[in-house]
Amino acid sequence: MAFNLQKANFWKRISAFMFDIVLTFVIALAIMIGMHAILKVDTKIDKLNEYRTEFAEQLDLDLDLSNEEYEKLPEAEKQAREEKFKELEKMLWDNEDVRSLNSEIITNVSVSIITSLLIGTTIWYFVIPLFLKHGRTLGKKIFGLAVVRTNGVKLTNPILFVRSLIGFYAIETMFPLTLLFMTLFGSLGIVGIITIILFAVLQIFVMIYTKTNSCIHDLLTDSAVVDMASQQIFETQDERTEFDKAEAARKAAEQEGDRVIATGIFAPKTQPAPIQTAQTATPSAQPIVAELVESPVPQTESAPQPAETAQAEKTAEQAPAAKAEAEATQTAETQETAENSAQ
Repeated sequence: MAFNLQKANFWKRISAFMFDIVLTFVIALAIMIGMHAILKVDTKIDKLNEYRTEFAEQLDLDLDLSNEEYEKLPEAEKQAREEKFKELEKMLWDNEDVRSLNSEIITNVSVSIITSLLIGTTIWYFVIPLFLKHGRTLGKKIFGLAVVRTNGVKLTNPILFVRSLIGFYAIETMFPLTLLFMTLFGSLGIVGIITIILFAVLQIFVMIYTKTNSCIHDLLTDSAVVDMASQQIFETQDERTEFDKAEAARKAAEQEGDRVIATGIFAPKTQPAPIQTAQTATPSAQPIVAELVESPVPQTESAPQPAETAQAEKTAEQAPAAKAEAEATQTAETQETAENSAQ
């Protein structure tokens, strides 16, 4: 039986991915909340808000004004309020304690997001597949999917590590997420948005036009998502090599058999002419065949037995007497015939 890669159904893949990604983010969110508590991020944010409130009071700026109340203000007051906000931002930026606190908050939040996503991805896409085998997350197991190399060999632990943490986490998750953060904080602007869009288009293009409909992390490890029930999976590369040798031998035997039994319209034109028998001989050959049929077949003489030898000797002794008796009888008959003729 030839090897075939049983690609997974597209909608099953999407369903398994949505299931896995939601639970991965749930795990990451729980870890991020814990890290925020450890790093005291909320306390630092409250401290930053105290500085903001203090400077706003110095500027006589009401930070609790709602949008509805703002819309009711005259245009002159709206413009004055905008000017006060600009002044507030300048005061905050010029304050060294505020800058330090703000930088610390950004760093802590970034670290907590990166770390929580890393731990969540490691648990869901590396640790769980180690126990479920064949690269299966819980979502893939529910929907009957598995991950193998494109040659049918199961994933080794190093390959699974590269696929989940370098391919899925570093390239497909953190790269666009970093671009998004840099865009939001004004470091990249429109360039960051365009780069994120192009990356998303690349991912879609790869999934649609690759032979195995793989994502970037699958291309990185030469793997594919397959149907677990129908896919033939080899434990090692040596097992796949032995399978290829057996398959090649089987095909060679089939081709050799086809050459031996080829007859009729499928027979090769270089086949030798069939040998004619007595039944299919041409008329010119029939006398020769008849002569061969009529010719006596020489018999092989067997060695004489003792009884036969004695009988033969007795017959040889009686032969002269029998011959003389026969001659006398013939002579008498001749004389009798002559006398009858004379009378």
